[in-house]
Amino acid sequence: MIKKERIISLIVTIILIYISHKLIESNNYNIESSIDNLSTEVLNSQANVLERTIFRNTKSATILGEHIKIVNGNMSSFDTFAKMLLSELKGVSNLQLAPDAVVKKIYPLEGNEKAIGHDLFKDDARKKEAFLTRKSHKLTLAGPFTLIQGGVGIIARKPIYINDKFWGFASALIILDDLIKNTNINQLKEKNYIFRLKRVHPDTEKMDIFYGNKNFYSEQKIYTKSLKVPNGTWYLDIQYTGTYLSNSLVFILYFVSILISFLLGYLLFIILNRPRELEKLNDLLEKKVQEQTKKIQNNLDLIGTYVLYSRTDSEGIITEVSEAFCKLTGYSKDELIGKTHNILKETNYSNQFYENMWNTIKSGKIWAGELKNKAKSGHSFWVYSMISPEYDENNSLVGFIAIRQDITAKKTFEENQVDYFQNAKMVAMGEMIGNIAHQWRQPLSAISTLASGLIFEKKANIIDDENLYKKLGNIVEYTLHLSKTIDTFRDFLRVRKSVEKTNLEDRIIAAKMIIDATLKEKSIDLIDNIDYEKTTKVNLIIGQLEQVLLNIFNNAKDALLEKETINPWIKLELYSIDDRIIIAVEDNAGGIPEKNMPHIFEPYFTTKHQTLGTGLGLNMSYRIINESLKGNIYAKNTKNGAKFFIELPMM
Repeated sequence: MIKKERIISLIVTIILIYISHKLIESNNYNIESSIDNLSTEVLNSQANVLERTIFRNTKSATILGEHIKIVNGNMSSFDTFAKMLLSELKGVSNLQLAPDAVVKKIYPLEGNEKAIGHDLFKDDARKKEAFLTRKSHKLTLAGPFTLIQGGVGIIARKPIYINDKFWGFASALIILDDLIKNTNINQLKEKNYIFRLKRVHPDTEKMDIFYGNKNFYSEQKIYTKSLKVPNGTWYLDIQYTGTYLSNSLVFILYFVSILISFLLGYLLFIILNRPRELEKLNDLLEKKVQEQTKKIQNNLDLIGTYVLYSRTDSEGIITEVSEAFCKLTGYSKDELIGKTHNILKETNYSNQFYENMWNTIKSGKIWAGELKNKAKSGHSFWVYSMISPEYDENNSLVGFIAIRQDITAKKTFEENQVDYFQNAKMVAMGEMIGNIAHQWRQPLSAISTLASGLIFEKKANIIDDENLYKKLGNIVEYTLHLSKTIDTFRDFLRVRKSVEKTNLEDRIIAAKMIIDATLKEKSIDLIDNIDYEKTTKVNLIIGQLEQVLLNIFNNAKDALLEKETINPWIKLELYSIDDRIIIAVEDNAGGIPEKNMPHIFEPYFTTKHQTLGTGLGLNMSYRIINESLKGNIYAKNTKNGAKFFIELPMM
């Protein structure tokens, strides 16, 4: 017969194993969440500092260029003006003047003598960038590249035009090491971070890591932030290299916790069987409990630092708040404890709203929803809040616990996007109605002609049954064609939110069917070089890719018609490179002006007349491909015209 001491010991051991498992799981989650939030804050802070420093340093070239314009190209005051300018703007190594693209003036000259006489238009490594800068009339940022006088730097170059005639360049040389030093970004190492700077190389169009640590750990998360620089984009990557709970460490913790649980269960068995040793073993258990309590307290302290929570009594009086909650609201703990949450109340809500919330939590249910609050400073912020009741050991309500998430950025983004998406929806609907009209015009015309002819022939009694049935059959065929087009448009317009595995070729065919009649009516040849016998499996939200293709088709059509292109055509291709599927759409309308190319995916940017375009189509296409479908979309000019590339991940 099994002794009750053995049963009790076994039950206690199982309970201890379960508790240890939950503690380790909770601790691991809290550590990873804290590191993730801290890394995001560090990345945003360092990226903002670096972006502001680059803007401030490149501004010196613009100021110097304006000075030369004012003095009508006279360089006699260059040294004095450059000295004053460098004293105000830290981080710039030297300033240069290059009339007719030949470097004639440098301040300070010492150490930079080799650069004097350098002709930018004849240097194979510089002339492309120099000619583009002269053509753009704008400040450009070149580099990083190796300098003639030694070192690696970036050059902010401003073209100077006097009386609409090109005079030369004003340039500011920024040594890359000095730029990094002035932003204190190297201090990331002290915080257990490694970093790197990268860009899309203008020649290879591949991602180029030009500064920092190139060897990031593949198993750890990389945090990335884009930096806007003149005529381009840099990217800052950081990665946390400090202590995580690795899989091996978690396994060890689980093993140790199970071992300790069995040990404690065995000790309990000894205690139950040896009352004389109860006091000694009780001290040991108390020590273990204290250790676990200390760990729990440490976890609670960590939660208090990073989690937005508060606790109230049953009447709603605040009894406890976290440090993170105080930081968000601007109030100290002393200012909040003893008050109600009315101190944060936003006037936009009715009394009925708060009454319903109070009734929900008073009834023992959890209330969850979005709330707009007001901080001590007077500014508003949004939180997603979950309020749950708290009970004592007698199951009596003693208060409430609220856990929150700061969603201010999300709400601000949603508010700004309402008008944007409404405009995009109306534009897409207008284009869709136009395509439907083109698809139905020919079948409806044929049906009308056949029906009118039948009426006439029947009245004149000049039609036999065979011809009657034949013409009625033709009407049925045209009707079925209309029904098929209805299914196509309905499938395109049906709202879907989930990702589905589908054939890429089927989606392209669906887009072609919608636009085909419109292109034929405008005498535009659609050259389709896709092999539809092959099938390419991809994960898509049905309708989204079709919308992108229709935007590109419509833009190409408008460009061809506007420029009255002879023998207009649109070419469609599909191929793969490495792990990417690429859809290419090219036209022969002459291309997009280079000055407009960097802006074509920006919202509301358009070169069309206001009656033809809103500037929303390509921006919406960019958001669909890059954000929803996790791909990439970009455009280039060819010898024929514009060519758009849609890259999607291969399954």
